[in-house]
Formats: sequence, structure tokens, C-alpha cells
Amino acid sequence: MLKINCGPFSYLEEALVEHLSAHRPGPGRRVAIVTTSQSMAERLQRLLALERGLSLFNLWFLTLHSLSLDVLAEGGASLPVVINDDLFHERLVEQILLEENMAPDRARALAGAHRATLRDLVEAGVDSTSFQEHFADLEMVGRGKLDRLLVLADRYRDRLEKLNVAGSADLARRAAAVLDERPEVLAGYDELLYYGFYDLNGAQSDFFSAVVRSASVRLFFPCVKGRSGWAFAERFLNLKLPLGGAEISFGTAPLAGVLGPIADHVFDPGHGAETPRGPVTFLNVSGERDEIWRVAKEIIRTREDTPSVAWDEIGVVARGLDGYSDLVQEIFTAHGIPFSLSDGGPLLAVPVVRLALTLAEISFRGHDREALVDILSSPLLRPDIFPPAAVQEARDHLMQAGPRAGIFHLWASPTPANPALKELAQRLKPNLPDRLKSWSAHVTCLRQQMEGLIDVKTSSGFEPLRGMLDRLAEMDRFSPPVSDEDFASTLADVLRRSRGAGTGAVHGVRVRGAMEARGESFRVLFLVGLKEGVFPRVVREDPLLNDDLRRLLRDPGGYWILPKGEGHDEEKLLFTLLLSAAEEKLSLLYSRSREDGRAEVPSLYLRNLARAVGVDLETAERLPRAPLEKWKAVPPVYLTPAEAALVDILEDRRPIGPLGEKVQRAEKIAGWGAPGPWDGVVGPPVAFLDRCATRGLSPSAVETLASCPFEFFLSRLLGLRDPRPFYDEEGLLPFALGSLQHEVLHQVYNDFIAQGVPDPEEAVRYVYRSVRDHFSARASGGAGPYPLLWQTTEDRVRRHLADFVRRDVARLKAEGARPEKLEWALKAPMTGTPFFWTGRVDRVDWSPVSRRWTVVDYKNKKRKEALLKRVLAGQVVQAPAYLEMVAAQKEWGLGAVSAGVRYESLATNETDLFTAEEWALHGPSIEKSRTLLLSSVQNGTFPIRPTEGPGAHCGYCDFARACRKAHGPSRQRGDGGGDRP
Repeated sequence: MLKINCGPFSYLEEALVEHLSAHRPGPGRRVAIVTTSQSMAERLQRLLALERGLSLFNLWFLTLHSLSLDVLAEGGASLPVVINDDLFHERLVEQILLEENMAPDRARALAGAHRATLRDLVEAGVDSTSFQEHFADLEMVGRGKLDRLLVLADRYRDRLEKLNVAGSADLARRAAAVLDERPEVLAGYDELLYYGFYDLNGAQSDFFSAVVRSASVRLFFPCVKGRSGWAFAERFLNLKLPLGGAEISFGTAPLAGVLGPIADHVFDPGHGAETPRGPVTFLNVSGERDEIWRVAKEIIRTREDTPSVAWDEIGVVARGLDGYSDLVQEIFTAHGIPFSLSDGGPLLAVPVVRLALTLAEISFRGHDREALVDILSSPLLRPDIFPPAAVQEARDHLMQAGPRAGIFHLWASPTPANPALKELAQRLKPNLPDRLKSWSAHVTCLRQQMEGLIDVKTSSGFEPLRGMLDRLAEMDRFSPPVSDEDFASTLADVLRRSRGAGTGAVHGVRVRGAMEARGESFRVLFLVGLKEGVFPRVVREDPLLNDDLRRLLRDPGGYWILPKGEGHDEEKLLFTLLLSAAEEKLSLLYSRSREDGRAEVPSLYLRNLARAVGVDLETAERLPRAPLEKWKAVPPVYLTPAEAALVDILEDRRPIGPLGEKVQRAEKIAGWGAPGPWDGVVGPPVAFLDRCATRGLSPSAVETLASCPFEFFLSRLLGLRDPRPFYDEEGLLPFALGSLQHEVLHQVYNDFIAQGVPDPEEAVRYVYRSVRDHFSARASGGAGPYPLLWQTTEDRVRRHLADFVRRDVARLKAEGARPEKLEWALKAPMTGTPFFWTGRVDRVDWSPVSRRWTVVDYKNKKRKEALLKRVLAGQVVQAPAYLEMVAAQKEWGLGAVSAGVRYESLATNETDLFTAEEWALHGPSIEKSRTLLLSSVQNGTFPIRPTEGPGAHCGYCDFARACRKAHGPSRQRGDGGGDRP
């Protein structure tokens, strides 16, 4: 005989405690409580042991799933492999669709929808043979569609049986068959107490009926008759539970909790408003972050006002935790609130999981530099194999090697220069070179790669990853070998769907999704996310098996398969259960707008509740969006130290403590006073000046100083220089192009020094050969720009250099000159200063006839302004510096004189001159300006000096992220003033 206790969960808990107290399990009485989930079992354990202090022996807690397994084991049935993973079943359905000659892309796209529909049909026990036998004459719209789905369901069921794979529904059906043949299997239990479920699928319902026929069963069923909020459960009660004259008793006590009977009337529009038993608060905020922030403040207030409320007697519940997991961890941690979180957030946010996906994708991202950079950026790399310094050097090398410097490039290079890259290339080499591998082989390969890079035993998040890889290996049961790309894309699919493990059952505020919170009770409850489209969720009709066909299958078909539209009733039931779970205080939060400011609509359920308690939702407490107003909306004592300090700052009060010291420094930076160290005014840089006394200053460094002293400070004094890549997606970057052209011309003119100046066309042949050699050498490793761009760049460089050399050689022959010095490293005193020059001159030509030498410097393009004008403006330092350095060497003896400096523009084949005569005329003023400029180095004064506009210096600066030129006070101080303009 089945006995059923019906009522809200508050009544069911009392009824369960009363029943176990009156019929205590013990040595001679074995009792099992069967729940819908492990979280429900934990709730009952807490109720019986902690809240009611019952000591019960021989009381077992089972779930529907574990009871099925026990029955199969006790009955001697062979146990199938239990796989409930959605991906496994979707890919199995995909194989079935492919056998229907469906296009592969279409089969992959529709596999998920088909699997959901076929699962419903299989769980309901619908098969094509029996349906055709009993309902062949039944007229219905969409009969052909239904017949096709029933055939697919049969094939899906048969395929699972051949694979010896079962899901939860299959287990339940097999267990029901065992009980029908051997009801004595459950003889070891004196009583089974089913608790908390309000719906079962067809297979689970059949198993429940078999249990009722085989054992003494009492069901604690959450349902209040005649109330619209409980309609979903009442439908199941009326249609599926009256088994063999079941004895049903309904709780008569009024609903407990802060709302009392109001919870039953939320969805009854004609019912008048009532006053709740305790505080019910409606809070209007802006975005999910503000929801959790406001909840945190209220939790702190509650704990201070009512110290008897324990942390785990407080609950925060949302329809789903997808958008809240990370916020709860961040905000509750900042507020010092302990919490128990059932959802750990997206699994792909875990570093070890991201690393695994990158490793799986690396083989078909062979020319993807970012994939290697991602691996080398992982914080999990073993330091004994990959020292941090070597890893940083490896990342710098990759940034310079080009956008195609991926794993293929490393495998093609026999000896990568960087040890970390060499080690990484070796550890990522595939052990199985075959293009197609079994799923288990892919999993094994990935695990070996992971173990070679990180310590998997100490890496957080590896265990759930291991479980997912084990499930992927199960795909070998039906799937043929697959490529690296198919394996990686499948792994990506399953990881994007997966959520990380929560905190477990720790002592703290319970943060739950609505489905997990069923049956829970809280002294204080916060419901968040109460907006349309979220709670209630959007219920959509099955596109393959519409609700009309589902109703026909249920009535007259007799199969327990629910129309999707009835999901609206389940949403109402969930909301009713949550309202009933609040014992002393209930707070409901909804967003009037998203984080980006777009408007949101409050949930209709929220409006119904407001009507039931006689509250106008438009007058609900409104949390301002602006930070200062938001912080001032709560008592100051509830603010975090950072929030309190920011309030003080915004209201012109000085914060105290360590944060106050930081604020004082920030005030100086933001103020309009005299410049300080934050502006590059640091005082005499003794260590740097000592280095200069040994190493000297290069002309390019002094040019940087003239262009922007602050950039000079960052790059030369602080050494904040990022590695400069040679390539981007559009080809060689300008400085790399200049470096390559210098190398080619050095090789070409080096031959001239040994053999004499050739004819122009012969010199051009030298150029062609050198360009080809240099470009081939750089492309041989597989890195660098994409081939077409590389070839285009090579053609352009060959053309430009050939034009230049043709003209340049003709001039040399006409003047009787020859290249005498190439890449000449020089040092010389810097007139008028305590510094000395150090640098490298591209080339110096010497004419024995006129005994004149000329400095030649290669540039890519000619500037609009004449070279002399830029020298006098202090923009170009190289030209006069080169003249000083070469003259100081006295290389050609007495009588040798300078002809000046010639800038050769390679891209445009133009020349710009700074003559010896101009140097003689303007040298004193140039030296005077330079002496004044370098005095700032001696004094340690390096202010910002923005020069903006097309082609201006700021457009080429490597330190834009560190510059504060857009900050008014900093710019004003850099211009020499400190007072507000």
C-alpha cells in the first residue's frame, strides 16, 4: 500500500520527522529515504541530525539513480555503462542522422535538438511498433514527422543497447523489469520513504510503480491542491500517483514562513492583498553586480541586527547561477562573507582547462603565434622545466618572429635559439603521427602533453578536466577515429557548456540555483534576477515534436510525455517553493537595467507578489547607479575600506591608513602643483650618469631626449622597453624593414671595399643576390609574414635598393670615391658636455682625389622638412653627431676634410644633405642647444612633451600606455607650469 503525505515542504519536513520519530529505524528496521538529488539528501540530513537532534541508526539515503543501481546489483542483472553526458548522446544521434544521408554540417547542427526529443520519447517508453499497433488509425497533423521521430527513437534505443550504455531513464526501466520478476530484491528494506519529487519521467514513474508493488512505500509529495502555483505538481499527483488505492493525506496547517498563506495566492489575481508575517523587501538595482553588492550589504546588516542568524541560515537564490557565480566569489570575498556556492562558474575560466584546450588545438593552429604565447603565458608551467626568465625570453622571441611563428615553425627549426622554445617544441611533438586517431588515443596524447608541462597533481581544476577526458574516450564505443581538429572542436564544445565545481557543503551563506534550492529552507532569503526572460525562463515549444503531438501521445496515447508549454506551470511551482522557503525575512531584487545601461523589465512573478502583499512595485527601494550615490545609500559602517576611502576622496575628505598614503600620492599626481617624481622630475640620476660615463650616449638616445624627455626617462633610465616585433599581419614593420635593408646594403658595399666600385648594373646584380639570400634565410624557418606578403615585400625591397644602388654607384664612380667604412662603431667626446658620443655609422665614403669624407646614413623615406631645418630645430641629432665622431677619429690624417652627411631615402631614391659648411656655420648654436638639453639629464628633469598630429612623434612612441599627456595637470606641469590654467 502506497501512502502519500501532501503539502508544502514545511509540512513535509514536520511529517517526515514525526514519522521517523514514531517508526524509528534501527538494528531490526532498515529504512531508506529516496530523494531527487544529493543536495536534497543533504538538506534532510541537516534537518534530522542538526536541527531536530535525532540519532537514527540503519537509515539510508539514496537517490533515484543509486536505488536503480542497487536493484540491478541485488537482482543479479548485468550493469550497463552509465553515461549521461549530453555530448556522448548528441554525437551518437549525429551518427544516426548521418545514416539517414543528412549532410554532415546539418547533422552536427541538429544533433542536439534531435537528442532532446528522442530522449523524451525514450524516457516515455514510446516505440514505433506498439504505437503503430494501437494507433494506426489515429488522425493527426504531422503524422509523418512523428513516424520519423519514432523510428529514430527506436534506432537510438537499439544503438544504446548494443553499446551496453544506459542513461538514468534506461537504468530505471531495467530496474523496474527486475522488480517485476523478483520483488524480493527490496525485502531488505522495511520501508522506503520517497521525498521531494514533484514530477518523474515515464521510465522513473514505471520504476516507482514497481517499487510500490514490491515494498512498503510512503511518499512525501510537495503539493497544495487547488492552488495555481502548485498546478504542475497536482497534475502529476492526479494522473500518475493514485496506485492501487493509494492513501493520500493533505497537510491542513497553514503555510509557514514569512509569507504564510500569501505564497499560495501569488498566481490568483482575484485574491486580495494580505500583510505578510515578516519583512518582505523589494529592491530595484542596476545590473547583476549591483544585485550581489546590495545583497552583501544586507547580509552584513542582518548579521549585526540579528546575531543569532548563522551564515548558513541565509540563502541567495537565482533561477540559474550562470551570471552570478563569479560576482558572488568576488564581492562576498571582498566583504568577508563565507559562502557555499553550488556552481563554480564557467570551466573554461580555470587556467588548467584553458591550457588543455590550447594544447588540443595546437596541431591545427600550427602557424598561430598566439597559441604558443597562450601556452607560455600559463601560470601553471613547471618552473623546473620552464624557468620564468627563459619563458619571458621565449615570448619576446615569438613576438619578433612574426605572426606565423607557431608550433610548425618550431618543429621545422632544428635548434630553436631559446631553450624554453626548444623544450616546448620537443614536448609538444605528436607521439602518433597519424592524421586520424581514436578518441582514447587523442585523450592519452593530451594527458601526456599536460603532464610534461605542468604538475597535474597540484593544478586546481584538473580533476573535472580528467572526468571530461574520460567521457570523451567513451566516444570510441561508436565513433570512428577522428582528426586532431575534430577532437579539439568536440573538446571545445563540451568545455564551453561545462561549469566548474562549487565550494561544496561548507559553512556559509548558501548560494543556489532555483532547481537546487527546492526543499531548502532559509531564515533569511534573497531572490535575485527577477526579470522577464530569466525568472520565469523563456519556455519554447519543441521544434521537432510540437505540443499538439505531445498531447496526443499523452492522451489518448497514455505515454507520460509533457508538452513543453507546461514548463510555465513548473516555473510557477519553483517560484512558489522559493517564496515558501523564507522563514523570517525575504528580499527580492530585480534589475531595472543591464550593466551597459539598457533597460530591463521586472518579472511578472515579481509584480504578482507585490500585488499579493499590497506593495506598489514602482515605489520599491531604488539603489542609485552612480557609484558615490550608491555607496551613500547604505550606512557607512557597511562599506569596504576601499569603498569608504573612495567616498572620502569624492567628498574632499582625506582617508586614513595605508590607503590614505596611496591617496596622497595620487592627489599629487592629479593636482596642479609643482612637478614631482611622477612627472619625471627625479633629481640627479647618479646611477645612470655613472653608466653614461662608461658607455656614453648614442645620437638616437639624445634625439629621444629632444623629442620627449619623459620617453627618454622611461626607456633609458627605467628600462621599460617592450620587445619590438619584426612583423605584423601586413608584413615587415618599418624598423625591421630598415634593419633588413641595412643588412643587404652592408653586404653589397662590403664587396666593393675588397674589389673596387663595379659598374652600376653589376652592382644591381649584387643587390638581387643579397636580397634573395636575406629573404630566403628569414623565411626558411616557416615564420615571418604570410608568403604572398613576404614575396611582395621582397619584390619591393629589391626594386628600391636596385634603384638606389644604381644611382649611388654611378655617383661614386663620377666622384672617384669609394665606401671606406661600413657599420663603423665610434666613440668621441661630446663638445660642451661631460658626456661622450657612442654609436655606429652606416657608411663613410672617402675620395682620395679631393681628400674628402662623407657620412652616409640610410633612411626609408625623405621627410618634408629639409634636413638642415630639422637639425636646427633639435629634431635631428644624428647628422652633427656623426660629423663630430668621425672627425675625432682623424682616420685619413692631415688635410682630410668633411663633405658633410648625406641621408639616403631608399624608398623614394632621394638625398638630403647636411653639409660641412652648414655645420661650420651653425655648429656653435647646435652645441649650445645640445648642452642645454643634456643639462636636464644631469639635473634629472624629464617632463612629458607631447607632439601630436599626423607623422608627429607621439604617433610612434612605444610608451603610449604609460604616458599621461591626456591628463590636464600632468600636461600642464610638463609644459613648465603648475598652476591651474
